[in-house]
Amino acid sequence: MIITQLSRNKVNAMKQAFLKLLSDEFRAYYDLPLSERHKREQKRQYINGLMVASRLFGVSFEELDKVAKQSHSQHASAPGNTRQYSPAELDYLDIPAFIRNQHKVSSDKAQ
Repeated sequence: MIITQLSRNKVNAMKQAFLKLLSDEFRAYYDLPLSERHKREQKRQYINGLMVASRLFGVSFEELDKVAKQSHSQHASAPGNTRQYSPAELDYLDIPAFIRNQHKVSSDKAQ
């Protein structure tokens, strides 16, 4: 019982550390100038990869969506942010389709 509780605590701590990393990556993405299209695309792919991988260790769809939306709204309302954004610029990153549609991911190779 104690081992199980310790394992849960460790997994929860790792999940929280991951969600902070994901939030930081979103922030870095939004901080990139729109003129840096190549860098923005690379960062976008990296974030999408993180979100896909996170499903394998139990991060929920709701947790991913919450981080994406919070990062987006924090960027749009950041103090000193005087730039006017078009609706297209404010769209948060595309969430991979399997996450958006809440498909389950399994590491099993059984078919």
